[in-house]
Amino acid sequence: MTELAPVWDHDDDLVGALTVPPRDKLIAFDLRGTLIHECGHLIVGDHVGVEKSFADIWLCEDAHPLDKKLIRGRASFFPRLHGRNKQLMGVAGIVAESLADEEYFCSYSLLDQVDNDPNTMSATDRERAGEIDEALLHECADILRQRWPDLIAEALHYLEQFEKSHADDGDVVGAAPSVRVDLERIASRFHS
Repeated sequence: MTELAPVWDHDDDLVGALTVPPRDKLIAFDLRGTLIHECGHLIVGDHVGVEKSFADIWLCEDAHPLDKKLIRGRASFFPRLHGRNKQLMGVAGIVAESLADEEYFCSYSLLDQVDNDPNTMSATDRERAGEIDEALLHECADILRQRWPDLIAEALHYLEQFEKSHADDGDVVGAAPSVRVDLERIASRFHS
């Protein structure tokens, strides 16, 4: 069982103690999601003909775990996309995360989340996606299922890079093995 560390509200108001998992557990959770999200963009980009793409994954050193993620990312690609390909690229990250979390993709549930929670997608992803419907989500999910082993291979590649660039951070070093194990566990999810 994970031991939780008490953390006081950072406004120094005595609202009460909040329990937050240790930093290495938060890093592992955010790192897994960010890797899958950004690599989802890369894989869909490759599928629709993007010539060059890469992801940046970084640790937000000053992030307070109650306010924002400790790990952030961004996928960059060339050339710019238009039409349906641009829309697919916009939803690729959230669809990849959804597929990683559940074997059975539910476009209705994801569409409801996108419609009702503005924090579900970044402003950039929302702009790319434009009008989101179930058909768009299903099309993207089909692409990602077909290319799932590629997505996991990319995620493992970026995990290795992230781990090397943060080798002096004990919490990153402690988090990386559990992320690797989880990525390897879901690698064959859609291919038997």
